[in-house]
Amino acid sequence: MSAMISFIQQRDVKAFYFVNRRFHNRRLLGVMKFITHMGSLPFVLVLILLSGFLPFSKDTPLQLELATYLLLTHSLVQLIKIVVHRKRPFLQLTEVFSANIPGCRYSFPSGHTNAAFTTALVLSQYFPAVKGIFLLLAFLVALSRIYLGVHFPTDTIVGAFIAYTLTTLPLPWIPWL
Repeated sequence: MSAMISFIQQRDVKAFYFVNRRFHNRRLLGVMKFITHMGSLPFVLVLILLSGFLPFSKDTPLQLELATYLLLTHSLVQLIKIVVHRKRPFLQLTEVFSANIPGCRYSFPSGHTNAAFTTALVLSQYFPAVKGIFLLLAFLVALSRIYLGVHFPTDTIVGAFIAYTLTTLPLPWIPWL
């Protein structure tokens, strides 16, 4: 088992360095700093507030569904961060380009990626015609987290997986979902 974990970690670091160091330039840095905020708490809170004004065709108001799923997924992400304690790439690797350094020292799983995918998946249920755009933006948030040196690829993959799992599983104990 440890050989498999070691293999995954090696590939994770290689993929991290590929994204983090290969494409850096001033213009792309500005774009990535902008994109990464689409998974931030302030952005998501504003989106929840604004979603109350959007038209929808389901029984559950978009605002309530989005807030519920974000609360669930974010809680699980924070619990896993506390248990795993994986340090961020810029804290454990050398020659890492890093920007937008978060206050939390732990990187696994990515909260920004999780919030972006949770939001994209919920919005896709209400606006299926633009699902591809929502998912592309969520993917770009994940990529930006690696580019900015604050997450490994596996952090973002697991953040997206948690969002997908919780937004697609039936949750009968939450009556409004």
